[in-house]
Amino acid sequence: MKLIQDIRSHLLWKMLCWFVLLLLLPCLLFAGIYFAVNMSYFQEERAALERSALARSCANIEQDMAFCAGVSKQIQQHSNFRRFLNGGYSSVSYQLEAYFKEFSDMFLYAESSSPYIERVTVYAAKEELLNMNNYVKGISDLAEYAFDLDTAAGYWRYEPETDQLVYRKTIYSLSGDTGLGILEITCSASLLSQPLGEFSSSISRQVLLSYNGRFYHIGSSGLSAAPEASAPEDAPLSQQLHTMPLTVMAGDYLPKDKGNSLNLLSLTAFAGLAVVFLCSLLFFFSISRLSRRIVGFSRHISSSSAAVPDSYVDEGRDELSKLVRDFNRMLERNSDLINQIQLEKLRQNEMAYRVLQAQIDPHFLYNALESVRMMAEMQDEPEISDVIFSLSKLMRYSFSVNTSQVTVESELDLTGEYLKIQKIRLDDQLDFSIHCPPELHACPCSQFILQPLVENAIKYGRSQGHGALRVDIRVYKEQDRLAAAVENNGASIDPAKMARINELLQEGRDLSELSSGTGVGLDSINSRMRYLYPKSFAMKLSRPAEGGTLVQLSWRPEERTCKEGQS
Repeated sequence: MKLIQDIRSHLLWKMLCWFVLLLLLPCLLFAGIYFAVNMSYFQEERAALERSALARSCANIEQDMAFCAGVSKQIQQHSNFRRFLNGGYSSVSYQLEAYFKEFSDMFLYAESSSPYIERVTVYAAKEELLNMNNYVKGISDLAEYAFDLDTAAGYWRYEPETDQLVYRKTIYSLSGDTGLGILEITCSASLLSQPLGEFSSSISRQVLLSYNGRFYHIGSSGLSAAPEASAPEDAPLSQQLHTMPLTVMAGDYLPKDKGNSLNLLSLTAFAGLAVVFLCSLLFFFSISRLSRRIVGFSRHISSSSAAVPDSYVDEGRDELSKLVRDFNRMLERNSDLINQIQLEKLRQNEMAYRVLQAQIDPHFLYNALESVRMMAEMQDEPEISDVIFSLSKLMRYSFSVNTSQVTVESELDLTGEYLKIQKIRLDDQLDFSIHCPPELHACPCSQFILQPLVENAIKYGRSQGHGALRVDIRVYKEQDRLAAAVENNGASIDPAKMARINELLQEGRDLSELSSGTGVGLDSINSRMRYLYPKSFAMKLSRPAEGGTLVQLSWRPEERTCKEGQS
């Protein structure tokens, strides 16, 4: 018990040391270096991203402004409208007809071309032109105007009183030398506040606009004037628009987001430490659980060392559980081997007893049988004499042969003597025949492979009230194989049972599971012949068409010779 506890303590201490050296210290060192190195990099990367976001926002604003200003090109290129602004109508009715017929839909389309455009107005230089639905007005309605270079090129301005953006551009005559009026496109301030508001929320900074020396805040409701004190002295981020004298500036971080980069890195470091801590707990829990399972398994083996241990139960699904399953299977095989050893001991004791019984001098039996045979002849009893002679020949064959391999002729002679004895006993209830070509008499075969089959044929073929029994024995050549067949016309074996016997014989297994006395002889023949001829021997039971049972054996005689030569 103390040894097991020492092993467990040593295992846990070793795992702790390896955990600290290989996992915990490298993780902490990496986290410190990561925090130190990436702090400045993170700030520089964030500043670069903010500058890129500011540039994209300003580019989007200028793109929207260019689109709105592009409406002026469509009106500027409308030659009939420029003729309309040039005047020269003989009556008001002609002027109205020309406007509603050709130009009224043009203004509606221009206002709907962009969500930011609120109004499109042309201020005509010809005062005699009538006002047309607030789309065409006289130049006097424009408070301040000038046909100067800025107006000729087109310019944007911000109207703080109405919180609107205004684009103005001069419309020239077809000859290009006379200004016919000024086109004014009025846009909502959301053209600026919407993208800049999204930019402000994305970088969490206060965004201001500088226009004509004044500063404006970006809010949810649009632009609002900011006091001079709120203007940053040195804005870290600024961008000048090309389309109008307006500068976008990003000041300090919003109060709720101050130190955001530091907080993010700190949160990352804290999360990393938390993950390391949780992994450590999981690691120690797994190691401790594995240690308890190993110690429990070793304790089970140690406590059962004096005897055969019982099976061990482990509910895991890893390598240790596989080891336990293999251990349990080994115990089952060991139990089977122990049972087989005990059975073999019993068989050995039984065989020793039978050997003691069989230690009677064979020559004494031969002489005794010969004396009885002579007495039968002297008493003129030829049948008794023939039976004793055949029995003596059988016993001499059994005791005198020192090898399990004999010739086909010897095996047939033995079987014939046995059949003679049975014929005298059964008289007309038994008939038999033996057929074998003379050239096969000298072929080698195993001892006692036909007599047990004939004995089974007589014993079980006469059951179930059958009449006279006939047994036919044939030895013949089948291609390169030597074959022997024992056939009787008596009782047949059940087809299902016969199929099971053939299956077991083919697999080389014993027939003990079948409650039939035929299993002893068939098992003996099958096991001996399979040992001598493992590659070629085959044994099969079948039912002839006339009824009865047919047992067929086949093997290659030369296989035994090759095997004996190798051994």
